[in-house]
Amino acid sequence: ARSFIGLMADIVANTGWTVASKISDYPVPANAFSYAAKTPAEAINMMANSIGAMLDVNDETQTITVIPQWPVVPWNTSSAIPDVILHDGVILEFNERLDIRPDANAVFVRGEQQGVAAKVKRFGTAGDNFTADIVDKLITDNQAARMRATAELANAGNKVQNSIRAKVMADLPPMRPGMLIGVRKGAEVFKSVCESFSISGSVNESTGMVTVNQTV
Repeated sequence: ARSFIGLMADIVANTGWTVASKISDYPVPANAFSYAAKTPAEAINMMANSIGAMLDVNDETQTITVIPQWPVVPWNTSSAIPDVILHDGVILEFNERLDIRPDANAVFVRGEQQGVAAKVKRFGTAGDNFTADIVDKLITDNQAARMRATAELANAGNKVQNSIRAKVMADLPPMRPGMLIGVRKGAEVFKSVCESFSISGSVNESTGMVTVNQTV
């Protein structure tokens, strides 16, 4: 028997990496979880996906932080305060595409031999429009069922995927997965959850000027 985060910590033991958490930890009974033929990175990424979480990997501190895929769910985005707001002056490139998905307000989530089973619905809805059932051996507690179901319901419905290349400056440090990013388009500000980021740098051969950009 171990906690979910305790299992992750065991997997990365003696690698120099540590695990931090921004999720609700929960108990996993003995013999409920196993894996084979995976690297430690693959194993903990599989675990995160099982409960609707993602990993924020910090190479500098060698810390892996487990965070919800949707720290702010789509139906709460309009009232949430962004962690950072981007405007035209710092946006170098902007692309968006529409992702058509079926809508849903309820889902059945259950574990395997030692798991729990739950019907989870969006608060304030009839809970009558189901997405596909979810079965995973790490759904061993109500907290796990709630987290995975929240991610499944947040992923339902049409989405707009944005790719933004922006500057890195003293007052605009690198953005991280899980941040809620506001983007100003004229008078409008739309908000989007950051799910990935990358950093790129270049040096001008004639002037020696260094340029560092980030893509989220």
